[in-house]
Amino acid sequence: MVVAGNALLVFCGSAQRRVRPMAVLTSRSRLVEALAAVAVSALSGSLGPVGVTAANKLVSLLQEARDRASGERQLRDRVRAAITQWAKSEHIDEEVTDRGLAWAVECVQLAGCQHDLIVRADFDPGKAAGAVLEAVRRRDEYWGTEDEHEVAERAVHATYGALCPELKAEGGVLLAAIRDVRRDLGDRIDQLRDDLLGVAGRRELIKYLEGQIPLWDQSPWLCGRRPSQLERTLEIEDERRRMSPAEALDGVWLLTVLGGPGAGKTWLARRLVREAAEEALGQLRDPRVDPASIELPLFTTVAAWAAQGGVGFEGLIEAALPHDSEERIRKLAVQPGTRVLVVADSLDEGVSVNTARTLLNSLAEVPGRRLVMTSRPEAWRSAVTDLRSKQGTRAGTLTELRYPDDVHAYVTAWFSEEPSTAQHLITQLDRRRELRATATSPLLLTFYCMSTEQQPHQELPQRLRELYDAIIDRLLDGRWATTEEPADRAECRAILRRWAWDGVKDALTPAGLGAWPERITTDDPGNVPRALDHVAPKQEYPRSSCFDRKRVERRFLHRTLWEYVVAEHIATLTPKEAAKALLPHVWFDPDWQVALPMALAAHPSRSKVVERLWCHHSQHPTPAQEIVNSRLEELLLEVAAQTDPADWSKPLRARIHGLRESWAPRHPQLITATAHWTSSNRSVAQTILTTLPKTDPWQVKRLVEALLALNPTKTERTQARHAILTTLPKTTKPWQVQHLVEALLALTPTETERTHIRHTILTTLPKTTKPWQVQELVKALLALTPTETERPQARQTILTTLPTLTNTTDLWQVQPLVGALLALTPTETERTQARQTILTTLNHTTDPRDVKRLVEALLALTPTETERPHTRQTILTTLPNTRPREVNPLIEALLTLTPTKTERPHTRQTILTTLPNTRPWQVQPLIEALLALTPTETERTHTRQTILTTLNH
Repeated sequence: MVVAGNALLVFCGSAQRRVRPMAVLTSRSRLVEALAAVAVSALSGSLGPVGVTAANKLVSLLQEARDRASGERQLRDRVRAAITQWAKSEHIDEEVTDRGLAWAVECVQLAGCQHDLIVRADFDPGKAAGAVLEAVRRRDEYWGTEDEHEVAERAVHATYGALCPELKAEGGVLLAAIRDVRRDLGDRIDQLRDDLLGVAGRRELIKYLEGQIPLWDQSPWLCGRRPSQLERTLEIEDERRRMSPAEALDGVWLLTVLGGPGAGKTWLARRLVREAAEEALGQLRDPRVDPASIELPLFTTVAAWAAQGGVGFEGLIEAALPHDSEERIRKLAVQPGTRVLVVADSLDEGVSVNTARTLLNSLAEVPGRRLVMTSRPEAWRSAVTDLRSKQGTRAGTLTELRYPDDVHAYVTAWFSEEPSTAQHLITQLDRRRELRATATSPLLLTFYCMSTEQQPHQELPQRLRELYDAIIDRLLDGRWATTEEPADRAECRAILRRWAWDGVKDALTPAGLGAWPERITTDDPGNVPRALDHVAPKQEYPRSSCFDRKRVERRFLHRTLWEYVVAEHIATLTPKEAAKALLPHVWFDPDWQVALPMALAAHPSRSKVVERLWCHHSQHPTPAQEIVNSRLEELLLEVAAQTDPADWSKPLRARIHGLRESWAPRHPQLITATAHWTSSNRSVAQTILTTLPKTDPWQVKRLVEALLALNPTKTERTQARHAILTTLPKTTKPWQVQHLVEALLALTPTETERTHIRHTILTTLPKTTKPWQVQELVKALLALTPTETERPQARQTILTTLPTLTNTTDLWQVQPLVGALLALTPTETERTQARQTILTTLNHTTDPRDVKRLVEALLALTPTETERPHTRQTILTTLPNTRPREVNPLIEALLTLTPTKTERPHTRQTILTTLPNTRPWQVQPLIEALLALTPTETERTHTRQTILTTLNH
């Protein structure tokens, strides 16, 4: 029913108007009935905030009144008839008329007890309507700015034009009849009014969303820019599929967005709730839409949820709407049937694993409720239990920004008014491998932009620690300060270090692992530099300090900044104190995963600290000790990535060089990160070269990337290519061939080697039986730039494969194969052969989705004017025997073939015949297809009547 209402909105409205999904629209007949019911019933007393929704309920109650021929009923009928006649006389857009009617319902109910109003107006319809509209103008300063407002005013005049003469002639009798009906329905109308008065209505929801949308579009990092101006569409990787956030949320009640520090989780969370709020706001501004039918978007953090004390969706709602002023919205949100989208940010911040597990276990699927949660992967995996097996849930990992497309676009958008500065930063990113590797993190890329903006002609820092230093200075700078005196940076940094450490030193689980809170509580004697609020802004005063304000709760702008400042504090401790502080967090402690190597890298006596930790390493490990050893070795390489060889003692330098060799096959990313340890690069390169022939193809590409980071010699490149060329003929899986070819291309193969690989692929192609494997091999071949002699061989394989695709399970592969064929520049004869194959398959295809795929593949091959009619005729022949839910894909396929004027009526008739038997959610696509076929006015009227009939039932 909901979607049928949307279809009517699309069908009656402007083609440019954005479709508003999931909004319940009230039909014309119900609007007229509602306006008459409100006008008559309110004569005996105020109804409260009756909008279209409640008016419809009121109509249903009045229809149950025992005396169907009562004076009240007759008066309503006469008023309804007058309004209907007026509506027919409005020769303007039907949607504007309907919206005006809906506003008129709210105008009339706002007037209160209308009998008194009409008496004061001396039963003059113009004066009575004027009094009603004056109250509306006082309440809404924007009233009169839309065409629908003018229509509403005319509807109000029409209503009182019918009502006043009746009351003047038989006022006492009619009023008594109305009061009888009110008494008859008694408590039910009172309950309706009480329900309406207890929850938020349209205006409150609009005010709330208008206030929240700007807050959800702010970021302290962006110096006045809005995230919506800069953010990219972040894809979510769900198992083996990549999906946009909107696609990932579709069809599930719980979506968990996973990502590391600075991956853009909070930006995505705010974007999702902001877009939902903008959608809801657009729906609420249509007076025909039932406010209870919108999806109400709410935002909170998991820490706030935990602190609030509630569980399940009700606890989330209370955490998102904690203030007394939001009570009515809260009551609406918790009502059964109200649709709510809650976005809960940061499962990994401010809650222990046990608390997170308790909160997650309290969740269950509730109709109308959806939840988006963000978390670092390790926190989610530690806390999630039963949710893994529940249907309707999905967890996805945010992919990084793509380099260079997304990264360059971000930088260009940031410096839109300073293109030379944008180019300066882009040049650095292109030139420096370590910057390219980290610029795909939205947070770090933002830091790069901020640092460049502060010093537009300087180079970016070489180390992340130096970058964080620059960012802290940037935040402490006078850009946001309200005082003229610059902050004492040394003093501010000392205070930040103390705050950061006090917030985490005792934040432990019973097992002694870290459980960093969302906020820290600090002393606030009144003389703390205000610049600190730019790094760790105040949140609220604890209850114990509500009056004296000696303590205040703060939150660091971003978790990574807090981790950096904690690391800086530990760097001020003695080696013994630092080792003691860090030791409990070396193993199995995700909360310290970032701060730990950063603290060791920052410590001036890092070698001594590491030696104390290394005491737990053993040369003769048991299986359990191997885990201990492995983490210590990995940690040392992580620290090496953030330091230079000269920063270490000679024994530890040697140890790190040795670890680089032994860890190269297992963790090539650590080799890439430590490529500046050049003394061991040649031995590490040799280890990689020795490993390559024995490595699985999917891992070869990563090893080659690590090798390239070591600036390999010409000989080493040749050895690597030889290893891959030796592996290639033994590889049987096409996707593995693709990986090997990509790795080989990165090593700049010679023309002889390219020819050898192409020959291997061309020899394999005819033996390949699965179409998707053919596609993968052709993709690899194209990457090697095949010659004009080699291309025909590949094309022939595709042309031989196409006729084998006859089963519905295979037909989805036709389009990719045609794409591969086109990339190989087929001759006109080959194009014709491919088209004939598809046309032959089309004649035997009954599944509408497969028909659509085949038609799209055919269009890519530029069918002739003879082939187009044949295809259209196939579709037109299939349409009448197609089930309603499968009609739309066929019509979409037909539209791509540009049907003739003769064929269009046949297609429109199929849609009109299908509509009455179509499920509500399938109506809207059919309406859009009908509009594309230019329906006649008679067909439009027929369609509207069909939709209205559906709505009323």
